[in-house]
Amino acid sequence: GGAILRGRIDCVVVSDRAMTVLECKTGPPHPDHERQLAVYVEALRARYPGVTVEGRLCYPIRVASA
Repeated sequence: GGAILRGRIDCVVVSDRAMTVLECKTGPPHPDHERQLAVYVEALRARYPGVTVEGRLCYPIRVASA
C-alpha cells in the first residue's frame, strides 16, 4: 500500500545527535518546496530513530546589478 519516492537531498549538516536538512531552491518560495522538505525530513527520521532531524529551505539572495 505504500509508494516509492525518489529525491536527492541537497545537504545534510550533522552534529552531535542532530541533523539539519538544507534544501536549496531557485526562484520564489512555493508550497511544493515545503512538502518536499517534509518528505526528506521524515525519511531521515525513519532511517535514524532517536536523532533530532530538522529542515531548512534556502533561497538565494538576489543582488541588483549596477
